[in-house]
Amino acid sequence: MLQLTELLSPEAIQAARQKFEGDVHQRRKMLCSFDELCRFFESSADFGSIARVSGVTRQAIGHTMRSLFGEEAVRRRTDARREEAAKARMERAQVERLSSEPLAFVADRAWSAGCEVSTVVCHHENAPDTVAFRHLLINGHFCNVQQVVRRFWPDKKNAVGYTVVPAGISRRTVEEVDAVLICTSVEREPRRVYVIPTAVLRATHFRPGAFQPREYKTLYIPLRKRPEWSKQNSPRIDFWEYEDAWHLLPKKETSPAPS
Repeated sequence: MLQLTELLSPEAIQAARQKFEGDVHQRRKMLCSFDELCRFFESSADFGSIARVSGVTRQAIGHTMRSLFGEEAVRRRTDARREEAAKARMERAQVERLSSEPLAFVADRAWSAGCEVSTVVCHHENAPDTVAFRHLLINGHFCNVQQVVRRFWPDKKNAVGYTVVPAGISRRTVEEVDAVLICTSVEREPRRVYVIPTAVLRATHFRPGAFQPREYKTLYIPLRKRPEWSKQNSPRIDFWEYEDAWHLLPKKETSPAPS
């Protein structure tokens, strides 16, 4: 919070003290001294909390502070309180997001590999900042996180079994992020994280040409490695090569500024 000395000169503070102590009626009503009132001003407490301690109404506290310290000082204190509250809300939201699935599991895997992990804060022009639901910054790389939970067999003869990204991967996602992190949470299967650079997805699933943001591609991810004797066609991407491949996201000196 702002200090009173940052807003007023020593002479102005001394004048406010003399004004407060010279008002016998005001001092009789309030249960706090001028020094205590200054400490309240420099704290993050709202006028209602200060009023309950001082024995007067919230309106009286506001009137007294504006009278002693000036409208500009009170306005700047209010702005500082709002910024502090917004910062605290954002910090809580970031902690909550990192503790929710699937980001929590992905972040734990990345931390175990020695990566730096943080949430992505989205800045809005006419609305409060928010924390992205499906994105993380891994070593400064902007990553999209996808969770898959459904088991899928293309046919009865399939010996491997697959899972599938529910809504597919869009071209817009591939163009905007550095990597797609696929977290598998299929029942009776070990949980895994595949770190797939978007350059790989562009080469295997998206043909070069005109940018079509609504173009989606389905990703089928094998749940187990194919037996050597299997005659099934090999998938476009060898997902096992990208399991916990955090080395593909080396540390960046500066992080991108996602919109």
